[in-house]
Amino acid sequence: MKMGIEYRTFGDKSVQLTKVILMLLSIISFSVVASTEDEIAHLLKFVELTECKYERNGTRHKGAEAVKTY
Repeated sequence: MKMGIEYRTFGDKSVQLTKVILMLLSIISFSVVASTEDEIAHLLKFVELTECKYERNGTRHKGAEAVKTY
């Protein structure tokens, strides 16, 4: 006896769609990590080449020194 609720099964198509979605999410997350690493590398290079001095724990460092102590 049905109570007005109809259940549908999508079988293999549903499983395939789920796999595709999971693969896309994985690719997106890897690109976010890569772009974050690129951004950090760029910022460290900028600090290394600048004439500014950075203070860390009460000691001043030139840009290249600041990057080396990082």
